[in-house]
Amino acid sequence: MSQVSVTIAGKNYSLACADGEESQVRKLASLIDGKLANFGDNLSPSPAQNLLFAALLLADELEEAKSRQGTAQSASPTNGDSNALDELRLELHAMKAERDALAKELGRLRDAAPIAAQAGRDEAAETLEDLADWLEKHAEVLEGKAAAS
Repeated sequence: MSQVSVTIAGKNYSLACADGEESQVRKLASLIDGKLANFGDNLSPSPAQNLLFAALLLADELEEAKSRQGTAQSASPTNGDSNALDELRLELHAMKAERDALAKELGRLRDAAPIAAQAGRDEAAETLEDLADWLEKHAEVLEGKAAAS
């Protein structure tokens, strides 16, 4: 068993997982963190309630995707293609969540930086913007691959 540390909604969690599954656990945690980031200021004071709500929304998205896949299953030639598409979708969701989290952090940094100190933070903000652009570009590529499959 391995230990993996993840951060969701600003809180650190240490989780046990099977050896070799650390990156998948981090990716899934990123999806949850992204879902919570989309709540903005609408979070409950209870972290457990927030996590439950995020889990319910993700479960709903999964059910909708399964339903769409079920109607399009006749167009899907092989299970291998379906698995590859599922992996692309997971990657895309993780990248979108990461992009959204970076955009939120960038906004927070901009709001927190006093005007006099802003000049020193422009380089960091530019780096974060470049990273957000990079993530968005790759997300679009994955969306294109997913749409083509």
